[in-house]
Amino acid sequence: MSEQKDFFFKFFAREFLTSKEIRELSLEDQAILVRLWCVCCLDGVLPEDIEELSMASGVKQTFLRSFQRSFERFFQRDETGHRFSPRLEREREKSKRTSESNSRSGKASAEARRRKKEQDLVDAQSNERSNERSNENINSQSQRKEEKSPFQESEYKGGTRTPEYKGGAVLRLEIPGNIPVARVHGFEIPEVMG
Repeated sequence: MSEQKDFFFKFFAREFLTSKEIRELSLEDQAILVRLWCVCCLDGVLPEDIEELSMASGVKQTFLRSFQRSFERFFQRDETGHRFSPRLEREREKSKRTSESNSRSGKASAEARRRKKEQDLVDAQSNERSNERSNENINSQSQRKEEKSPFQESEYKGGTRTPEYKGGAVLRLEIPGNIPVARVHGFEIPEVMG
């Protein structure tokens, strides 16, 4: 017999109303039976003492004594001698299995959500690193483009900045009208001052 106590039990109306054993009871005995099931539900077993049983169930002792001949059909004794309801025990076992199954399912669901959350975090960190690498590549390419510019400034001995072509020196010439011109591979290119 289970030590677990419940605060409710399933009451199947069709089963109760159509059961031959129940229908053989007087209406008074049916009411006593339901009250005794309630005591079993709350306490797990029925008290052995008729006075205690009367107090727990709210049924007068005289009615309980008249019901005692029906006790054996609805209540059995456990190994310790206490009376319990096999019907309530079956329902309690079903409820326990359902509860354990729901608990396992809930834990599995929680574990799956935890793993997904961790994977989402790993993916987000991976994406962040990937974005950082992309930004570094873009910055690196941008710097390379700046380095690939054919004209770079360099300093001459006189302290004036003169563009320098990667393929060789660019001569800086002054043309009348003070427009600076650069000569690259034999071409004169006017410099626009900004």
